[in-house]
Amino acid sequence: MTASPSSIESAARLRRIATCAREGRPIDPADGHPFADGVDSFFAGMASLDQALGLNAAGRGKSDAKRALLTAERDEALRQLAAHFGTETSGANAEGVHDVHDCLTEFERWRWPDLRGAAVCPPDLSGADALAWTILRGMGGKVWKRRSLADFYRE
Repeated sequence: MTASPSSIESAARLRRIATCAREGRPIDPADGHPFADGVDSFFAGMASLDQALGLNAAGRGKSDAKRALLTAERDEALRQLAAHFGTETSGANAEGVHDVHDCLTEFERWRWPDLRGAAVCPPDLSGADALAWTILRGMGGKVWKRRSLADFYRE
């Protein structure tokens, strides 16, 4: 399943707006104007809230914006985690694939049970732990097998 880049950007925009609201910072006009236009469109009865904010799936069999954003964030975090270890990731037996898998497995076992309900990455996590949280959230809380990780890095 894929989503349109615009639905991913719309979901990312809402996440940035929520972060600004949570931290008491002003909303960037580049995010605020499309958001305000969407809200106006919704209240004018011109579109559902999902449509007005650009969050609806692009069509039958397409990912909704939430799933698409989680997938995009997971993929980016997987790349960053591999770079963090700085080891080779080509092939199922590559050292980097083992490093990433071991890191995710340990995080899943020890940290994930207490953190899986968090809506955003807990502020006390950083580095590999923050990346592991993002990856597991995008994987539905289950670590992929090494072969699946190797396939991801091969793409």
